[in-house]
Amino acid sequence: MRTIGIDLAIVGDHKAVILDDQGNPLGKVFRLQTDEASLEALLCRAREGAGEDEPLRAVMEPTGLAWLPAASYLIQRGVTVYLVNTQQVADLRRFYKKHACQAVCACATHLLDRVRAVLRDGRPYELRDVDGRPITWQEARAIIAERYHVPDEVRKRNSKRARKAQQDRRAERKQKRRSRPGR
Repeated sequence: MRTIGIDLAIVGDHKAVILDDQGNPLGKVFRLQTDEASLEALLCRAREGAGEDEPLRAVMEPTGLAWLPAASYLIQRGVTVYLVNTQQVADLRRFYKKHACQAVCACATHLLDRVRAVLRDGRPYELRDVDGRPITWQEARAIIAERYHVPDEVRKRNSKRARKAQQDRRAERKQKRRSRPGR
């Protein structure tokens, strides 16, 4: 059974990856919209080289309502659709936040591996640390807080509001210098 992993975006293109029954990617990441042509192209790509009666499944995070048109279209065409718990995806994303550019791909890969294991072995989804040890959600939150916490002083210094205030102060000082008599 082939698996389609779809990372839905609120704004912009969605991304999908197609995996064989062993969990190996078949080709590169596929960008798509939720229009009929894009979804049909995705299905054609997923069925490419597979048997006519080989079933497909799709795994996606229910992001806002972006999942609804894609899920509806896929279900109507006989694809089994699995919606993954958004909190678990968020925890996993935070877990990999150190490398933000790679986080989506890493999350999708790990998530699909876990979904495949859940479906194959019938075992429940479980969070794991970087060593692969099963952990509770409380332990996951503690790891995230310990390793990936942005200090409040950095958060305040780098916020939009702080940058805007600093820019305003600079402009004000510049204006004062210009308005001094004798200049």
